[in-house]
Amino acid sequence: MAVALPLSLVGVLRGHRALQWTEREAAGDRWQEHGPLFTTKIGTPIEPRNINRHFGQLCERAGVRRIRVHDLRHSCATLLYDQGAPLERIQDVLGHSSPTSRSRST
Repeated sequence: MAVALPLSLVGVLRGHRALQWTEREAAGDRWQEHGPLFTTKIGTPIEPRNINRHFGQLCERAGVRRIRVHDLRHSCATLLYDQGAPLERIQDVLGHSSPTSRSRST
């Protein structure tokens, strides 16, 4: 499945992949390859509750209302809309089959 990404994000993700290679080298034999781009320092998948806890801490430090990680999808759609992105591009980014659909397109 292809996911539409802003070019600025592509650079950030490439930088993170480079960091992950550094972590892989540091972990040596402890590294466990699972495939995801975002992992622990030994390559294992990140526990969802750890992501939620860390995100909550980021919200607190930023002084913003705590929201669910999933709610960032709505924030993304709003920001794209406010910047004049076409609805078709927004629905593509969100993975919707239509601007009002909540299901993934196939």
